[in-house]
Amino acid sequence: MKQIVLVDSKNQLYRSHFAPSLMPLSREDGFPTGAIYGCLNYVLLGVHKHLPDASFIWCWDGQGETWRHKLTASTPQLKVEPQDDETDYQANMINDTLSYFGIKKDKAKKVRPKVYGYKANRAYNPKKFKTKYPTDEKARALIQIPVLKLILDGIGIRQFEIKELECDDLIGILVKKIIKLDKECEVYIFSGDRDFYQLLKYPQVSIIKSTKGGKLEIPKIEDIENEFQISIKDWTKYRVWTGDSTDNIEHLFKVGKITARKMLAAGLDPSESDV
Repeated sequence: MKQIVLVDSKNQLYRSHFAPSLMPLSREDGFPTGAIYGCLNYVLLGVHKHLPDASFIWCWDGQGETWRHKLTASTPQLKVEPQDDETDYQANMINDTLSYFGIKKDKAKKVRPKVYGYKANRAYNPKKFKTKYPTDEKARALIQIPVLKLILDGIGIRQFEIKELECDDLIGILVKKIIKLDKECEVYIFSGDRDFYQLLKYPQVSIIKSTKGGKLEIPKIEDIENEFQISIKDWTKYRVWTGDSTDNIEHLFKVGKITARKMLAAGLDPSESDV
């Protein structure tokens, strides 16, 4: 039986980078590597141990504004100005990385800064020496994406992204396409995003998520239904009313989890017009 794992790439990139044990990891010149290490070790190798015959597809957000950005264009957005040390890292980051690994030798060899203390060189310490890379943690996670993509390409892992299409939507499209083409194929979605629970209505689909201890977990439908006290078929409706704080989607005015469950039990449907 075929098994395919669809990885919510940016979701796992952030989870790896912000893990307390991985955030300090960096190259000797200050380039962060925690997200790369986490994605390769805990996602790729971790899942392979449990599903040795599975094929992987890493899904990325496409470039440009998605339909969600256009839909919420009128909503005021908080603008964060880039720091001084973030202005030019994107243009040079890939070349610098290739040079570091000896693939390109356009620049002189960098001198390793002297850092004292037990295993002091294992982690980047901004107090010890300056770096041209950003200090904002979100930016430090994002600059690892091109390097991670190069590594995945090098080991033959498929990667998909479509211009102006969000990763969540891409995964949903791939799930429906796969189960339509092969009714026996098992599809696993590796993500901590609860929005994917709506796809569990398909018997072939399962969700993989990592716990705080780094272990992998495949939640059962009955466990999710017991936790939220709703049927999995009503998950999308439930999320419409209760919102999603991680995506800055507000809940319906004066509607929380308890009220949403009561509305579902009463047969109300947010997808149907009252007119």
